Amino acid sequence: MIYRYAEIKDLDEIMGLYKEASLNEWCTWDDSYPDTGICKKDIETESLLCLEDNGTIIAAISFDSDDIVDNLELWNKKYRNKARELARLVVKDSYRNQGIAAKMILKAMAVLKKRGYKAVHYLVSPDNLRAVNSYAKLGFTKAGECELYGYRWHAYEKDLYYIERSITGEFKRTLWNPFVEAIEKYKLIKDGDRIAVCISGGKDSMLLARMLKMAKDYRLYDFSPEYIMMNPGYMERDMKQMEFNNLLFDIPVSYFSTNVFDDVEEIGKNPCFFCSRMRRGHLYRKAKELGCNKIALGHHYDDVIETTLMSMLYGAQARTMLPVIKSDNIEDMKLIRPMYLIREDDINLWKNRNNLNFVKCACRLNTKDGGEDTMRLRIKKLIRDLTNENPAVPANIFGSMSGIDLEHVLSYKIDGVTHSILDDM
Repeated sequence: MIYRYAEIKDLDEIMGLYKEASLNEWCTWDDSYPDTGICKKDIETESLLCLEDNGTIIAAISFDSDDIVDNLELWNKKYRNKARELARLVVKDSYRNQGIAAKMILKAMAVLKKRGYKAVHYLVSPDNLRAVNSYAKLGFTKAGECELYGYRWHAYEKDLYYIERSITGEFKRTLWNPFVEAIEKYKLIKDGDRIAVCISGGKDSMLLARMLKMAKDYRLYDFSPEYIMMNPGYMERDMKQMEFNNLLFDIPVSYFSTNVFDDVEEIGKNPCFFCSRMRRGHLYRKAKELGCNKIALGHHYDDVIETTLMSMLYGAQARTMLPVIKSDNIEDMKLIRPMYLIREDDINLWKNRNNLNFVKCACRLNTKDGGEDTMRLRIKKLIRDLTNENPAVPANIFGSMSGIDLEHVLSYKIDGVTHSILDDM
């Protein structure tokens, strides 16, 4: 499917969509509205976005400039002269109930954002329950109700920058500041870096992608991001949710597919461990293919301390998850973790405050017992229980990997060579 601006040659086809929609009982349109004059004006002013599937236009939405609607008193006054109305949203009947209307709204919002608008608003008939539900799902705020053009309308509006504002506003201290601190402290980004931002569809990688895009947009660092998402065999419903969120976050994602889930299912034992290794390998190779010298992953502070304890209790090793590492197999490639200092509870609070929905573990094997996932859940519970007794436990675990006294360990490795306390005895 392709999003594009409508052209004059599309006029009859789009008018056909309007005619089809007007036959639905909940629709307020008739033979006189929308007319060809309005549609033609939208096309000429590049205010009509359409979605094409195999050469057929299946949906359209306009960015209307209507002084009567724009000047309604019910709109938030801080957006005065900075908002645009979304209008004449239509989806071909045979394509309904596939989430296309919501995607059209998100795409239109992204376009208007690039044009400098701060907010969007929309009038919808209260009888159009599908539209009402779509706006609720997209987090629109109901500004009120009004009588206009002989009909009763529900009025919705939305801040186009609400996600960014929450990150640099309410959650600046817990999300944005530690994000920048980690980049500075561990020198994660250097001028000229080309970074493959790896998105899994979960809350962590989506937040990472949004913050790196903000860092790029704000010109905090001189780097080039490539946003990539691998489909290792996700179910269709999970992919639809991920695609929806990428539109919501305005992330220009490149998708590619692998057979990781099928391969892992054949292995059987420790699926989470092998899945992680195989996915990482595919991401490295895709990053190299795109000319990147780094990949960025969404691991956070709690992943670090959980991995530290897992290594000790299950692997008999004192090692941790590092903020930056060199790839062993791909030359001149590094892995960075810009969310290294961010707590998971703060990510969850941000997610819930903004009514965001993300895919959790979308693996087909995640309902089976055993493996690394079960171990990590046990460790997570252990840390939570210990923290209830002593709130300093997470910071102590995190700090333990920065204050290792080599004179008080039995042995340690450097570059694969084992050194022992007996070496100097």
